[in-house]
Amino acid sequence: MNSCCSICSSANQVTFDSAAVCMDCATVTTSFATFPVGLMVLAGTVVALGIMAFKKIRSMLPVKLAA
Repeated sequence: MNSCCSICSSANQVTFDSAAVCMDCATVTTSFATFPVGLMVLAGTVVALGIMAFKKIRSMLPVKLAA
C-alpha cells in the first residue's frame, strides 16, 4: 500500500490489513483496485430498494394453500 492516496495524493488515510480508506477523496483502495465510496453507497441503496420492492410485490400476491 502507498503511504498517500493515488488519486488525491493525500496522506489522510485509515489503513486496514489489505485496504486503505482515504478520508479526503472518499475512496477505498485495495491491492487490485480503487473504489469510490459513493458508488458503493449507491449500489447498496439500489440493492436495498430492489429487495423492498420484491417484498412488497410478493406480499400483494394471493397466497395459495396446498390441499
